[in-house]
Amino acid sequence: MAKAIHYTGSRSNEPFIEVNCSALPEQLFESELFGHVKGAYTGATNDNKGYFVAADGGTLFLDEIADMPIPVQPKLLKVIEEKRVTRLGATISKEINTRIIAATSKPLEREVASGRLRSELFYRINTVVINIPPLRERVEDISELVAYFASQSSKKWGKPHVKFMKEALDEMKNYSWPGNVRELKNVVERSIIMTSSDVIEHVDLGGTLTDDHFTANRPFQDVKREAVANFEIRYFNSLLKETKGNLTEAASRAGMDIKNLSEKLKLYGISLKEFKTS
Repeated sequence: MAKAIHYTGSRSNEPFIEVNCSALPEQLFESELFGHVKGAYTGATNDNKGYFVAADGGTLFLDEIADMPIPVQPKLLKVIEEKRVTRLGATISKEINTRIIAATSKPLEREVASGRLRSELFYRINTVVINIPPLRERVEDISELVAYFASQSSKKWGKPHVKFMKEALDEMKNYSWPGNVRELKNVVERSIIMTSSDVIEHVDLGGTLTDDHFTANRPFQDVKREAVANFEIRYFNSLLKETKGNLTEAASRAGMDIKNLSEKLKLYGISLKEFKTS
């Protein structure tokens, strides 16, 4: 929806920058959002103009804004009010013309009441509200979305003729889709990556392999890919449950780079917000 607003409006030729507030490490949030100058802090070896300046003239999309760290929120409010941004370590501010579109899967009034979102920021960004129904409430869209995502993924992975059969579509229509369209996209791509056929009759929605699918009558590489994927899904779900959705801690425990872990979670449609404590 944010991209549709951007690319059909007067800013369509300007940058569209997307920031996932739940995936960005808290210690880097301010630096990434507002930028920094070289030497502003330990590890700042180069200048960084920040997302606000990168999106100047265009749109900055703040996804899952309710997960933005509390200390950053008043600084964001100041930038919105003044239309100026000052990089960490700099003494001169820069005027910007950046439109903000924010999204969240949480009721913001509840986040304000709990103290996780500052009320003044809520009232400032709550200008025009668009409510998007969850995918489970518009199952009639699934077939068309699957066809679109399948076309994209088939070209990406060099499998231009893969088709999802009615049985697979029925499975997806009967699923609750806690991750909404993003999860659907990842399920479609994962199915295309794993298949060696031109047709897909069954989709893996994150469960374990059943005896019907774990069979020597199927190609070894197909079964192996599914086994690895299911192991990784169970491992990452358990890891995020233990770390309460803390990406930095999860990456540390897993011995993985944060970026690589984030990419894995996106591949499997695993959302951090499902594991964060309320």
